[in-house]
Amino acid sequence: MSELQSNINSSLSMKDLLDTITSASMGILIIILLCIVVFSLMLHRTRKRLIAVHNRLKAEKQSLEQAKTQIKSLKKESAKKSDKIERLNNDIMVASQSSEANARCGKELYLHIKNGGTTVTWTKQDYELCMAYCKIEFAETMAEIERCYGNIAPRKQLIMLLQHLNYDYAAIGRVLGINSDSVRKNIARITPLTK
Repeated sequence: MSELQSNINSSLSMKDLLDTITSASMGILIIILLCIVVFSLMLHRTRKRLIAVHNRLKAEKQSLEQAKTQIKSLKKESAKKSDKIERLNNDIMVASQSSEANARCGKELYLHIKNGGTTVTWTKQDYELCMAYCKIEFAETMAEIERCYGNIAPRKQLIMLLQHLNYDYAAIGRVLGINSDSVRKNIARITPLTK
């Protein structure tokens, strides 16, 4: 009986041991499962943060690419404008030099007339150059002629200016290389804006 008792005790203690081991195993298993769940949650949260950071970086990269494209476009536009400004400055310089040369030619023609010279080969450009100078030299008179006769051709402007400067028909004819009757007819054809 004592053996039986010993076997029962031994069996009970084995059972207790097995129950204890099972309980301990279950506890460890639960702890491991909890650790896995916590780790999974942390991993999921970290993954979400990484995706958000990745998307933000992607958006910033796109913004940078757009900014680079705009900068490139602005540089091209700026270069074009710089070229255009340089061409305009060159054009202004050429026009200024040309204007000075034209003023000198016009002055020479006017002085030739004033000194009693006669020119029988007037060209349209000669009239234009001479009148460009006369519009500076006789600004008020030329303004009055324009008010009275409107925008008439440079040849007619010269005729009216010479008449205003008290040149007679013969003198105007000598300047233009035509006879005095032609001068009279030319003046008659120049009609004032208001009578």
